[in-house]
Amino acid sequence: MTNQSLSYFLAVYEERSITRAAKKLYVSQQNLSAHIQRLEEECGCPLFRRRPSFVPTLAAERLEKTARRILRMQKEVLSEIQDIASQKRGQISIGCSSYIAESHIGPLLCEFFKLHSDCSISTSVEISRRLEQMTTDGTIDLFLSSYLPKSPLLAAVFLFNLPLSVMVRKQTFLSHTGLSEQALKPFFKHGISLKQLAPLPLILPCRGWRLREILDSYFEEHTFSPNILLETQHSNSYLISSEGFGAGISCFIPPPKCQDSENPLLYLPLSDIEYSLQANACYRKDHYLTSYEQDFLEVTRKYFAAIQDIGSVLNY
Repeated sequence: MTNQSLSYFLAVYEERSITRAAKKLYVSQQNLSAHIQRLEEECGCPLFRRRPSFVPTLAAERLEKTARRILRMQKEVLSEIQDIASQKRGQISIGCSSYIAESHIGPLLCEFFKLHSDCSISTSVEISRRLEQMTTDGTIDLFLSSYLPKSPLLAAVFLFNLPLSVMVRKQTFLSHTGLSEQALKPFFKHGISLKQLAPLPLILPCRGWRLREILDSYFEEHTFSPNILLETQHSNSYLISSEGFGAGISCFIPPPKCQDSENPLLYLPLSDIEYSLQANACYRKDHYLTSYEQDFLEVTRKYFAAIQDIGSVLNY
């Protein structure tokens, strides 16, 4: 029972198909079938029922958990040995939620590669619960997400906390609401309610997202029909609101203070919905953090601290 045969077994287990698993592994179906057959002979029982459909047996269900544990332990030991031996090249597998991936993973990796251009990184973008499972079973080393893991096996490093806010150009806000520039000042101190945004075309998160569910509940409870311009991802919301087409609602990082003084991008906290986005870096508590992974976590922490410091609410 080799590590390769266990890896092959897990691929077949996950895909529920020799054909799909072979494509995933870049091996021939004949070669993969032979590995599974030898593993079944070694176990002394079938691991998959071939008919009427290809499904794992009870023995396979038991082996799956053990195989993941064995491969994870092997990876941990090799990482520690290589780190001790000061290998010149490292590898990190990272998971990200869609919010982190679309807005931050590119600039974050650029900062890390300035420190370690010799490190190879693979990334996976998944929903947070899936990332938790992938980290727990050792598929990835760590993940970044606006999610506090429920598993007691995982440790979480706080990255940032952003309140729900509105992003809109000053002239867009004034022209749609009919307010004077002087009337803006209280909003920066006390926030603005969703109902006060009624005249504005709104850029909202996609349906199905947790934040969108909260907003829709508010609209229903307050019998408020929003003027929806667009339903989209966070990065598009920032871009389109910054171009002056409407007011974006999300957990934005405040814009930099040095802007167009005539028509700045306003950052207004929402006063009537208590919601914030807390991001964390999570990994197994018993996972050996290589020097590369430790540096990645430190770079990540500094990156998010820096972009929050850069952003500041405009003073009027």
